[in-house]
Amino acid sequence: MRKSLFGLVVAGATLAGAIGSAGPAGAVNYVYDNVTYHVTTISGTWDSVERQVTLESNALLYNDSLASGLANVVGDSLGLPNGISGPLFAYGLVTAAPDPALYFLMSYQWTSDPNPSVNRVDNLFLNLNEGSNTYATATAVPVPWETDALSVIGSTILFAGGLWARNKFAKPLQK
Repeated sequence: MRKSLFGLVVAGATLAGAIGSAGPAGAVNYVYDNVTYHVTTISGTWDSVERQVTLESNALLYNDSLASGLANVVGDSLGLPNGISGPLFAYGLVTAAPDPALYFLMSYQWTSDPNPSVNRVDNLFLNLNEGSNTYATATAVPVPWETDALSVIGSTILFAGGLWARNKFAKPLQK
Protein backbone atom coordinates (compact mmCIF):
# COMPACT_ATOMS: atom_id res chain seq x y z
CA MET A 1 0.00 0.00 0.00
CA ARG A 2 2.76 2.47 0.90
CA LYS A 3 4.75 1.83 -2.29
CA SER A 4 1.72 2.30 -4.53
CA LEU A 5 0.71 5.47 -2.68
CA PHE A 6 4.23 6.86 -3.01
CA GLY A 7 4.18 6.00 -6.72
CA LEU A 8 0.86 7.80 -7.13
CA VAL A 9 2.22 10.92 -5.41
CA VAL A 10 5.36 10.95 -7.60
CA ALA A 11 3.30 10.42 -10.77
CA GLY A 12 0.92 13.22 -9.79
CA ALA A 13 3.77 15.61 -9.04
CA THR A 14 5.38 14.82 -12.40
CA LEU A 15 2.09 15.42 -14.22
CA ALA A 16 1.54 18.70 -12.35
CA GLY A 17 5.00 19.89 -13.41
CA ALA A 18 4.38 18.95 -17.03
CA ILE A 19 1.02 20.71 -17.12
CA GLY A 20 2.45 23.82 -15.45
CA SER A 21 5.17 24.19 -18.08
CA ALA A 22 3.16 23.32 -21.19
CA GLY A 23 2.30 26.00 -23.75
CA PRO A 24 -0.36 26.17 -26.43
CA ALA A 25 -0.04 23.52 -29.14
CA GLY A 26 1.63 24.75 -32.31
CA ALA A 27 2.82 28.02 -30.77
CA VAL A 28 6.17 29.55 -31.67
CA ASN A 29 7.97 31.76 -29.14
CA TYR A 30 9.15 35.26 -30.02
CA VAL A 31 10.66 37.91 -27.77
CA TYR A 32 9.54 41.52 -28.08
CA ASP A 33 10.38 44.26 -25.57
CA ASN A 34 11.94 41.68 -23.18
CA VAL A 35 8.71 39.63 -23.01
CA THR A 36 8.30 36.20 -24.59
CA TYR A 37 5.09 35.57 -26.52
CA HIS A 38 3.54 32.36 -27.90
CA VAL A 39 2.44 33.34 -31.41
CA THR A 40 -0.02 31.13 -33.30
CA THR A 41 -1.87 31.57 -36.57
CA ILE A 42 -5.50 31.00 -37.48
CA SER A 43 -6.83 30.92 -41.04
CA GLY A 44 -10.34 31.48 -42.34
CA THR A 45 -13.00 34.07 -43.03
CA TRP A 46 -13.51 36.71 -40.35
CA ASP A 47 -16.81 35.10 -39.31
CA SER A 48 -15.01 31.80 -38.60
CA VAL A 49 -12.00 33.26 -36.71
CA GLU A 50 -13.38 36.38 -35.02
CA ARG A 51 -13.94 34.67 -31.67
CA GLN A 52 -10.34 33.39 -31.47
CA VAL A 53 -8.74 36.63 -32.67
CA THR A 54 -10.72 38.84 -30.28
CA LEU A 55 -10.25 36.75 -27.11
CA GLU A 56 -9.07 38.77 -24.13
CA SER A 57 -6.11 36.40 -23.81
CA ASN A 58 -4.82 37.69 -27.16
CA ALA A 59 -2.15 40.18 -26.09
CA LEU A 60 -2.43 42.03 -29.43
CA LEU A 61 -5.97 43.23 -28.77
CA TYR A 62 -6.03 47.04 -28.38
CA ASN A 63 -2.23 47.14 -28.36
CA ASP A 64 -1.05 48.93 -31.50
CA SER A 65 2.65 49.01 -30.54
CA LEU A 66 2.76 45.29 -29.63
CA ALA A 67 1.02 44.33 -32.89
CA SER A 68 3.52 46.39 -34.88
CA GLY A 69 6.51 45.16 -32.87
CA LEU A 70 5.61 41.46 -33.08
CA ALA A 71 4.82 41.74 -36.81
CA ASN A 72 8.32 43.13 -37.25
CA VAL A 73 9.98 40.47 -35.03
CA VAL A 74 8.08 37.57 -36.63
CA GLY A 75 8.66 38.89 -40.15
CA ASP A 76 8.23 36.05 -42.64
CA SER A 77 9.29 33.26 -40.24
CA LEU A 78 5.68 31.95 -40.14
CA GLY A 79 5.57 31.99 -43.92
CA LEU A 80 3.63 34.28 -46.21
CA PRO A 81 0.10 32.86 -45.93
CA ASN A 82 -1.58 36.00 -47.27
CA GLY A 83 0.15 36.07 -50.67
CA ILE A 84 3.31 38.16 -50.33
CA SER A 85 2.42 39.01 -46.75
CA GLY A 86 2.66 37.36 -43.34
CA PRO A 87 -0.23 36.83 -40.93
CA LEU A 88 -2.34 39.79 -39.83
CA PHE A 89 -1.46 41.09 -36.35
CA ALA A 90 -4.89 42.58 -35.58
CA TYR A 91 -5.22 45.08 -32.77
CA GLY A 92 -8.68 46.59 -33.20
CA LEU A 93 -11.91 47.07 -35.12
CA VAL A 94 -13.43 50.26 -36.48
CA THR A 95 -16.80 50.88 -38.12
CA ALA A 96 -17.12 52.60 -41.46
CA ALA A 97 -18.71 56.03 -41.06
CA PRO A 98 -21.39 55.73 -43.74
CA ASP A 99 -22.33 52.12 -42.83
CA PRO A 100 -22.05 51.17 -39.13
CA ALA A 101 -22.58 47.49 -40.06
CA LEU A 102 -19.32 47.53 -42.05
CA TYR A 103 -16.25 46.84 -39.92
CA PHE A 104 -12.60 47.25 -40.77
CA LEU A 105 -9.80 45.44 -38.99
CA MET A 106 -6.81 47.52 -37.90
CA SER A 107 -3.72 45.36 -38.20
CA TYR A 108 -0.04 45.12 -39.04
CA GLN A 109 1.38 42.73 -41.56
CA TRP A 110 4.91 41.86 -42.70
CA THR A 111 5.17 42.43 -46.45
CA SER A 112 7.85 40.69 -48.47
CA ASP A 113 9.43 42.17 -51.55
CA PRO A 114 11.85 40.67 -54.10
CA ASN A 115 14.26 43.40 -52.95
CA PRO A 116 14.99 42.50 -49.28
CA SER A 117 15.71 46.13 -48.40
CA VAL A 118 12.04 46.93 -49.15
CA ASN A 119 10.59 44.36 -46.70
CA ARG A 120 8.46 46.23 -44.22
CA VAL A 121 5.59 46.13 -41.74
CA ASP A 122 2.48 47.80 -43.12
CA ASN A 123 -0.42 49.21 -41.10
CA LEU A 124 -3.61 48.36 -42.94
CA PHE A 125 -7.35 48.55 -42.62
CA LEU A 126 -8.94 45.36 -43.92
CA ASN A 127 -12.56 45.06 -45.02
CA LEU A 128 -13.76 42.05 -43.02
CA ASN A 129 -16.24 41.06 -45.71
CA GLU A 130 -13.43 40.17 -48.11
CA GLY A 131 -12.40 36.51 -48.24
CA SER A 132 -10.14 34.37 -46.10
CA ASN A 133 -6.95 35.48 -44.36
CA THR A 134 -4.43 34.20 -41.84
CA TYR A 135 -4.35 36.00 -38.49
CA ALA A 136 -1.83 35.89 -35.65
CA THR A 137 -2.65 35.66 -31.96
CA ALA A 138 -0.15 36.18 -29.14
CA THR A 139 -0.12 35.12 -25.50
CA ALA A 140 2.53 36.28 -23.04
CA VAL A 141 4.55 33.39 -21.61
CA PRO A 142 4.65 33.40 -17.79
CA VAL A 143 8.02 34.25 -16.32
CA PRO A 144 9.87 31.11 -15.15
CA TRP A 145 9.36 31.71 -11.43
CA GLU A 146 5.56 31.74 -11.94
CA THR A 147 5.66 28.38 -13.75
CA ASP A 148 8.08 26.94 -11.18
CA ALA A 149 5.99 28.24 -8.29
CA LEU A 150 2.84 26.61 -9.73
CA SER A 151 4.71 23.32 -10.12
CA VAL A 152 6.04 23.48 -6.56
CA ILE A 153 2.64 24.37 -5.12
CA GLY A 154 0.95 21.56 -7.08
CA SER A 155 3.62 19.06 -6.03
CA THR A 156 3.36 20.14 -2.39
CA ILE A 157 -0.41 19.72 -2.39
CA LEU A 158 -0.11 16.27 -3.96
CA PHE A 159 2.57 15.22 -1.49
CA ALA A 160 0.54 16.47 1.49
CA GLY A 161 -2.53 14.67 0.12
CA GLY A 162 -0.49 11.47 -0.17
CA LEU A 163 0.69 11.76 3.43
CA TRP A 164 -2.86 12.41 4.61
CA ALA A 165 -4.18 9.41 2.65
CA ARG A 166 -1.39 7.20 4.00
CA ASN A 167 -2.21 8.14 7.58
CA LYS A 168 -5.96 7.88 7.06
CA PHE A 169 -6.04 4.51 5.31
CA ALA A 170 -2.95 2.76 6.70
CA LYS A 171 -3.70 -0.40 8.61
CA PRO A 172 -2.64 -0.22 12.26
CA LEU A 173 0.29 -2.42 13.18
CA GLN A 174 -0.77 -5.57 14.94
CA LYS A 175 1.23 -6.88 17.85
